[in-house]
Amino acid sequence: YGHLDYVLRYAPSKDRHFDPQEYRDVIAAALQLLISTGRGIEINTGGLRGGLPFPHPNSYFFRLYRDLGGRIVTVGTDSHSPETVATGYKEAEELLRTYGFDSYCIYKNRKPTFIKL
Repeated sequence: YGHLDYVLRYAPSKDRHFDPQEYRDVIAAALQLLISTGRGIEINTGGLRGGLPFPHPNSYFFRLYRDLGGRIVTVGTDSHSPETVATGYKEAEELLRTYGFDSYCIYKNRKPTFIKL
């Protein structure tokens, strides 16, 4: 599942006033559904490329997903040009480690394949 915090991009205050703790129950329910159905989440480096200090979604989502038992994480960039393909992948690896992950996934024949960090 990608773009978990997409709404923040277009909210009037962006992410300045967003406290994910206020929505923990809703976020946890969505993440638990993904986990129970064998689906993962995406760390998207587009935020880093766009000058933000974090990828999308922010660390709260990844830490909660991990705490709930989630393991499937893919890496994306939202690249729309060849020059930006794989931009921020190194940073994504480092962040995933800090979030408690030891791998990320790519898909082969619609099945997640874990790649060690």
